[in-house]
Amino acid sequence: MINITYTAFSLDEKPIAGMYKILEEMGDMPSHWLPYFAVEDCDQSSAKAQEMGATVLQPPTDIPGTGRFSVLLDPQRAAFAIIKMKPMEEQTE
Repeated sequence: MINITYTAFSLDEKPIAGMYKILEEMGDMPSHWLPYFAVEDCDQSSAKAQEMGATVLQPPTDIPGTGRFSVLLDPQRAAFAIIKMKPMEEQTE
């Protein structure tokens, strides 16, 4: 597991964007934007996306203190992520 410092940007105390520095351990990764869509169930939504033709790049994975996410490619090869956030009172710094 790579330890990164993640900076979240908020609007009205709700996280709406974030960024981190791409580290050497991440390989030849270019700078990029990745839209996230909030879902009720990350595992179920990832499976449904696969059924509909998406390719999984990152299977559903827990982000400690934040929630559970997955990264996918749609059939036209556009990357996106889905996330089931933990309730704010369960999130940690």
